[in-house]
Amino acid sequence: MFFWKERWLRKIEGPPLRQNQAPRVPEIILPSNRGSDPSAFFCQGTELGRATRNGHSKWNPLEYLRLVRAGTFTIPEVVRMLHYAGSRKVEMTLRSRLPISTSQDQDPADEVLGLHPGEWVEIKSMKEIMRTLDGRRCNKGLAFSNDMFGFCGQRLQVQSRVQTILDEVTGKLRIVQNTVTLMGTDCRKYMGCARQMPLLWREVWLRRVASPFP
Repeated sequence: MFFWKERWLRKIEGPPLRQNQAPRVPEIILPSNRGSDPSAFFCQGTELGRATRNGHSKWNPLEYLRLVRAGTFTIPEVVRMLHYAGSRKVEMTLRSRLPISTSQDQDPADEVLGLHPGEWVEIKSMKEIMRTLDGRRCNKGLAFSNDMFGFCGQRLQVQSRVQTILDEVTGKLRIVQNTVTLMGTDCRKYMGCARQMPLLWREVWLRRVASPFP
């Protein structure tokens, strides 16, 4: 998802686009490396912190008044967003009482599945997943985030394997192992965030199941 400053745009009148028809634009090749280091990349994601400033606390009501006044959200959308965020906070408080692994060096090699796009998996139970997490609620550095708990027990289809990710702080590519994305598991857009990133799933958090369709 790209972000566009309004100063980069001008409003025009034109024919309506047909459904699923994208406008034709000339291809423009722009540099993607930072300075003279060919291993460091930059994009909107790496520059987002420098291009913005810290907002108010997410529980500050003035923040949501500003979002409504700016037209980012309607009042019903803000109510739904706060209800969702509040319920996640309550769930995390309750789940924090569950035991987690005290080891910083889990080795889930015996549960590597070698999943491929199109295969079906079942996300393990919350109790099973908590056993794979360290004191930071991570598995080998990858966090199991709040949004992901709501998918426990669901059967979903593998969307893609994840081989590399971009470290947005350094601009460097990092190798990722035994990790996939699942269809329909993007990060839920709330608290004004518009990025809606795909959630990353370690294979140790999943089990392979048969397709529900004959």
